[in-house]
Amino acid sequence: FGEFEDGVNTAWDADALCVMGMEETHRTAEGFRGKHTNWDGSESCSGPSRFAVSALHSRSLDDLFGDVISSDVTSFFIAVALVITYMFVMIGPPGRDSVHGMIGLGLVASAIVGVSGICGFGLASHIGVKNNPLGGFIRFLVLGLGVDDAFVITAEFVRHKRNKKTASNEELIGDTLATGGGSVFLTSFTDAAAFGIGASSQLPALRDFCIMAAFAVAMTWILMMTMFIASVALHGRRTTAGDVGQRYDGCPLPISACTAKKVHDIEDPQGCCMLPAKGCTGRLEPLPDALEAAARVVLTTPGKIATITIFLGVLVLGVIGLTQLYVDWKLEWYFPDDSYVASFLEDNEKFFASGTSYNIHTANADIHDRRGQYQELAAYTNSLVFNRPGSVSFFWSEFVRETPSAMTMEREEFYSNLHQYFSRNTGCGMPGVMRWEAAECEICAEEGNPESRVCSAADLLKGVRHTRGSATFKLEFSNEGHRRYDTLTKTREGMARIFGSELEAFPFSSSFTSWEEVGIIEGELLRNLLFAGVVIVVVVFGVIQDVKVSLCTVVSTCLVIMETAGCLYFWDVTISGMFTIIMVVCVGLAVDYAAHIGHCFKHSYGTAEERAIQAIRTLGPSVFNAVISTLLAILVVGFSKSFVFELFFRILCVLCIVGGAHGLWLLPVVLSIVGGDNLRISKVEVAAP
Repeated sequence: FGEFEDGVNTAWDADALCVMGMEETHRTAEGFRGKHTNWDGSESCSGPSRFAVSALHSRSLDDLFGDVISSDVTSFFIAVALVITYMFVMIGPPGRDSVHGMIGLGLVASAIVGVSGICGFGLASHIGVKNNPLGGFIRFLVLGLGVDDAFVITAEFVRHKRNKKTASNEELIGDTLATGGGSVFLTSFTDAAAFGIGASSQLPALRDFCIMAAFAVAMTWILMMTMFIASVALHGRRTTAGDVGQRYDGCPLPISACTAKKVHDIEDPQGCCMLPAKGCTGRLEPLPDALEAAARVVLTTPGKIATITIFLGVLVLGVIGLTQLYVDWKLEWYFPDDSYVASFLEDNEKFFASGTSYNIHTANADIHDRRGQYQELAAYTNSLVFNRPGSVSFFWSEFVRETPSAMTMEREEFYSNLHQYFSRNTGCGMPGVMRWEAAECEICAEEGNPESRVCSAADLLKGVRHTRGSATFKLEFSNEGHRRYDTLTKTREGMARIFGSELEAFPFSSSFTSWEEVGIIEGELLRNLLFAGVVIVVVVFGVIQDVKVSLCTVVSTCLVIMETAGCLYFWDVTISGMFTIIMVVCVGLAVDYAAHIGHCFKHSYGTAEERAIQAIRTLGPSVFNAVISTLLAILVVGFSKSFVFELFFRILCVLCIVGGAHGLWLLPVVLSIVGGDNLRISKVEVAAP
């Protein structure tokens, strides 16, 4: 009514929202006694004390998903901020330095992460891929990979700068690309290729995710090898005492305001140290020193025995969990436990659970010519062991009961009687049970006036285009995983066998989409992991070019994936479409943890134990920082109410712990045993990947 507000109606709406538990506080109604309160005089939505109401409305799902997504967006930005902050603190030489610090490079890496994600979505859109809610995982993926690449490249540049005092900036960049660039290429190419193969999946969501991820990972590598390397070169030029002197971090311009007052070496940090003055002098490397000390302990004979014993126990635990892991997924898992929708579904399942209703469809079938098949279909659905007794409602059974001679009628008489049945039982303008080929036949005659019928005899002879019945599966056949899928497939096969095609007779319900996923997702998971494994083997062996080291790296990666999946069983995780997508992401991260150490070991010199220690000291900090930064991100997401992000938290948390332990602990021990010595020369600079 224009600007007029019905205050009474608004008050009743507010009361109803309170009573049904959809809001925590009572709404206000301007124009109706100012601010009104609840029906009992309170402003809180306490509701009546003698009964509780749980409800599900047509808009509930959209509203709830919107609220959950909004809260997840906040968590995502907090996680990104934590990771970037950690990168700023840890990137570059230990101890902050006014000149040799790398805050500027941290800003560049952050920009690359953002641009890579956007490019991944944009490039995928050119081949028809649409963005979907799973895009958030790609942002996490490129964030982890980009930060990891930045740690590796800057660590290698600092190492070469310290070890080659007289080398030119161009030589340092070349050495950095020769060592760190190889490691970055190994992990990036493996990830992109694995996602590219995953793009052949039957599941549209998984296929689109893999395509976007492949583009995003490829763009991350391209930008790291161009934009970030160029920025490192500018950083090297800025920290060189040339004609204009050294310039402050974050201020590369050759102007007096940016010029440092005192020229100093990277081994003599000055300013912004965050430590007492004496602690800033000399070569301060707490993280590499700590990792090297730990490596020397675990590489002793008792340490090796203890390490192998511990990881054998983890392997046994993973295998046990892997044999128990099963497929299951339900729509209600996506709703927060404290939501009114979850409360309704819980009450409904507890007190009124009765199975799953579905429709029985027939299409493009001439009913008159196929009366025997309709008779058989009616008998099949009524006798089907999966259906609740008395739940089947199919027009043919009722029509034949009302018209006993239907099986022997001529075509014109048959369709005339069928239309009369249609008019009596479905009502005019209600085509929910039967759709005629001629639209005029769906308009019934006026009561008491047969002449008003607009459907001619010729229209009737065109027949029926589509029919629909209904039935309900018993609860025990529709309440979990593979049992639901088996029920659906057997029912569908039985109907298709009668009509000769799944397109002419089939069961359908909106919930069947998740049932279908349960049936194929296990095969999709194994298929994608197998293809990813083949890619890992080819790339790792091709880049590292050492059979023993490559084999150890590949086996370590496979063990991480297997043990992660197995341990998740003990955290109440089941196999689903979302589980498959996140595990594909895990393959990329698991490769990073192992490949850096394996490639660094390959290019190190000395005995096997010395090479393992050198690998840990050189790139162990980068792997450690990658693990910690990922954990920081997922810890924030762990507080999300969304099932998707809760699952993401559980899987990534286990992966970081298991993958980090394999890369920083088990793999060096194994390489020290089987990796062999490399004593070609006595004194060389240790080359790292």
